[in-house]
This record gives sequence, C-alpha cells and structure tokens, in this order.
Amino acid sequence: MIVSGRLNEITRRFLRAQYCSYAKMTSLLVPPESVRGMTRLDRDAFTKTVELPYLRFHDIKPSEILPIMKKYLFKSRRFKPVQNADDKTVIYLDPNLITSLDDLGASIKKQLLEMYEQFEEFGTAKRELSEMEVVYTAGLIIIGDEILRGQIVDTNTSYLAKRLRASGIRLRRITVVPDVVDEIAEIVRAASQKYSVVFTSGGVGPTHDDVTFRAIAKGLELKLEAHEELINVYSDLFPNDEEAKRLAIVPRPSELVYVCAPKKYAVVKAKNVYALPGSPKYFQPAVDVILRQLKGDSPMHFEEVDVNLNELSIVKILDEHAERWKGKVNLGSYPQTTEEFTRITLEGDKEDVLQAKAELLHCLPIQKIRNLENGFSIHHARSVLKTAENEPHVESSLNILRQCYKTYKPEEVFISFNGGKDCTVVLHLAACVASLESISSPLLCLYVTAEPFPEVDSFVERAFKYYGLQLVKKESPMRAALTSLLRERPTLKASLMGMRKGDPGSENLQPFSPTDPSWPNLIRVNPILHWTYDHIWKFLLQHNVPYCSLYDEGYTSLGTKSTTIPNPRLRDPKDSSSYLPAYTLTDESAERQGRV
Repeated sequence: MIVSGRLNEITRRFLRAQYCSYAKMTSLLVPPESVRGMTRLDRDAFTKTVELPYLRFHDIKPSEILPIMKKYLFKSRRFKPVQNADDKTVIYLDPNLITSLDDLGASIKKQLLEMYEQFEEFGTAKRELSEMEVVYTAGLIIIGDEILRGQIVDTNTSYLAKRLRASGIRLRRITVVPDVVDEIAEIVRAASQKYSVVFTSGGVGPTHDDVTFRAIAKGLELKLEAHEELINVYSDLFPNDEEAKRLAIVPRPSELVYVCAPKKYAVVKAKNVYALPGSPKYFQPAVDVILRQLKGDSPMHFEEVDVNLNELSIVKILDEHAERWKGKVNLGSYPQTTEEFTRITLEGDKEDVLQAKAELLHCLPIQKIRNLENGFSIHHARSVLKTAENEPHVESSLNILRQCYKTYKPEEVFISFNGGKDCTVVLHLAACVASLESISSPLLCLYVTAEPFPEVDSFVERAFKYYGLQLVKKESPMRAALTSLLRERPTLKASLMGMRKGDPGSENLQPFSPTDPSWPNLIRVNPILHWTYDHIWKFLLQHNVPYCSLYDEGYTSLGTKSTTIPNPRLRDPKDSSSYLPAYTLTDESAERQGRV
C-alpha cells in the first residue's frame, strides 16, 4: 500500500508538472512571446528568462542516472546540465526535446518510477544565460513541386547556408516539401518552435499553387488577412494588375522587411518565420537584408587541412578527433579527385577549431600535409618536453636554448637556417622553448642561398609558414650575408646553429661560442653539438617534424646543388635507379658520402 500510494503521488506530480510545462515552457532557441516579432534578435531579450525542464533527485549519484538521460541533456557552452547542491541533484534537459514527461518515453518513465525513493520531481526553472551560452539556430523550408520533380535546380540552400554560417547562425535542418498546405503548416509549426529563425523559399506568388502564406498562417495559428501596407507596395509594382493584390493576403499579425534589388519589394515575417520568394534573383538579396538585421552568435570559424593521403588511410585519426570534439567542432573529410588528396574541414567556435586543428596536425603525417601555415602548436612543445624527461640530450638542448633566451632578448636572437636536417631540429626545439616560455615575437630566420636545390627553397618557405618565422634571405657567402644582416639589424647578438661534433669547424665549439675575430661579432649558440645522426632522425620522426623532401630521396647531407648527390650507401638493392630514405642509414660515418 505504501508503494502504491507513493506511485499515485508521483503520478499526480507528473500530471501537475506536465500542465505547468505546457503553460510555461519557452523554448531556449526561440524568442519568448514578449520578444517575438522583433526585427533584431536582441541578445538581452533572449537571455532574461529562459525556462529549462529539469529532473530533481536526492541521495543519488549522477552516474546512476546520466546513462539513461544523456541524450536529453541541455547542452550549452558553459552551462552545466548536472548541478549538485547538498544531497540534491538537478538534471537540466533540452527544451527542444523535452516539453513534458511523455517526451521521455515509456521506458525512461518506467525507470524513473523504479527510482521513486530518489526521484523528487519534474518541472521547469527559469535560468539566466549569457549570450555566450545561447546558440542561435535556423531552419530552411523549401516549398515547391518543381523542386521535388527535379525541374529546377535549388541554389538558394547553398547561398543561405554560407551566409548563415558567416553570421554565426547555425543552419540545423533543410526540408523540401510539396505545395500542400497541411504538410507545409506542420513543418512550419515544428520549425518555428525549434529554431531561432525559420526561412521558407517559394510559394509566395499569386497563382493557385502558391500556398505558403496560407500554410504559415495555419501552422502558426494566425489569421490570413489583407495587409494594407503590402497592398500599396504591390499596387506600385503592378499598377494595372488586380491579381497582384492576392500577394498582399498574408498571415496577421506580421511585419514587412523591405528589400531593394533593384525594385523595392517586401518579405513577410510572421513570428520568427520569414517567407522568401523562390527565385534566386529575389531570394538572395532578401537573405542579405535579413541577416544584416538579425543579431546572431559569434561567426562560425572555419579551417581546412589538405593531406596527400586517401581518406581511408586516415579514417581512424578522423574518427578519434570527431569523437574527441563532438558537440564543439564539426569535422568533415572530402576526397579531392583532381589532385588526389583529402581535404579535412573543421567548423565551430574559433578557439575550439584552432585547438582541434592543432591536435589534428600533431597526429597527421607531417610530410603529407599540403598547407602548413601556423602548424606548430603547444601540443608539439609538450610532446618534446615529455620526451626530454627520458632523453638527456633533448633536455640538455632545451636547457641551452632556455639559457639563450634568459641571456638575450627574443629580438636579439636569430637562427641560421639552410633547410638541412640539423638546423631543422634546432628550429623545432627553439619553437618549443618559445611556446613553453610564452615568447610571442617571431623568430628571425636567416636563409643564405648558394646554388640551392628547388626542394630546399620550397621547404624553407614551408617552414617559414609552419613556424611563423620572420624570414630574411641573403646571397652567399655566409660572412658577407652576416655582415649585411647585422648592418640592417644591429641589435642582433646571438645566432642559433645546427652544428654537431664531427661537422667541419666544430672541433673547438662549445654550446655558447663567439665567432672568430675575422667574422661579424656574434655568439654562436649550439644546442645539438653532442647529438648523433641517429638522434637527429629519431627526433624528427618521433615528433612528426616537417623536413626537406630530399632526405626521402637518399640525400643524407645537403650542400649546394652541384656538390651534393644521393648517398651511394642508400641505393635501393631492388631498384638501382632509386634510393632509400636518409633515416635508413645505419653507419653514421657515411653521413657525408653524398658530398662531392
């Protein structure tokens, strides 16, 4: 009897809460009645009194209830859908999905009844949401039998989608319906309740199959009446056409949005639904005018990554990142047939997109990425820092660079960079230290050209973009190039070098060594003096560092084009016309055998 009485009490609460829900519920993503009809989507008006459905429990762990409620949670940028206070747990639900307990379905309602000792109530609560917590959304309804029959190509969808994205309003659904009043009305009703703004395209002419206004009026439960102001507009446009007055019979109350392209015409707005002409000639200018009036969220940020790989080979990486950023960043991949590469797109809030892109670049094969601008990120720096914990030569190099930046200001330091593997390692290490020490000024890079390979020139340009360098090119010889550089930039004091023990002229070098007396006065900073050939390649490959493509063609040490050939030790035994990559060389003493 006690259990039966408790169930009756819960049932009464259900019914009472359901009544309150229908009476009070205001959808989060649709303006309250008090602000509907506004020409501008005033953020303050949206955020004053949002009502969210909730479930309240006591003496329960969120982990016990979240699995069954997960898909109904209210998801926003900063609002927490699960809130605890004392022994109470409140779970806020998405008002676009839940307006009553019936929306939860029989299975979940049954589980709630089984939790009668912990479950207290279902209700709605007013919550203040800042503008950053509101997501503005849109729906598009395309009306016309001719679209469904394939007689007309729809270009309005693409145009509206791009313009909405640029305005920070997210297009959630596109629906194509025939010229049937009841079908249009039902879709308009649902879309108006679910989205911040709704656009219809087509069906606003004077003929018998132009039924959009009638359907909107029915779906929004409005009257269908002549609009005096609209009658005057169409009388001016069609002075001798009585039938044109039929265009002025529209849902009431409604507003008019005037468009001039080139003649002045009006778009009817009923509640949050805009009825637009289907002709692109009129549809597109109307969209431009309306979106200038609407005040959406922060514009969606968009990034692309092009990879010289087929889509199937990176499916696992894409799946992991899509799951990792689910709900924050939309990740897409599109094979490009013309040049056989895959374009990965990322869309969302700028901060999230940039972070997701940085993580993605860290996981993709760096040599296969086509667009490397600003590819280096804090993720790469942290990876190197973690490696340094177990590899003393890496830790030593980082310490030398840290000491360099403690001794000299960032604007007093530059790197001598020739595109070779050793100075590429130094560049990556310097970028790590700059990132970890929050050094924002770009590193100056001196590239001295002397009969270079085109591949080296290309790689230096890629590195310039990838690391965000300040690139200065000078003609050889090196001494003259340094003299010229210091004349232009007299504040420079230290040069980062890629020298290793065993290189010509490295015998007496220390981590910090002044130049010889006959050279421009500088301190040469040598972070990798004690690295081996194996150290270099292990670092480049382990940390996915971009390097010159010549190293994949058998070159192991790069000089001028006329004095450098592929290393004979790396000739492919299966194909005498090709060479193995530089990282396959096992005899370090043979590193310079490609120099002639």
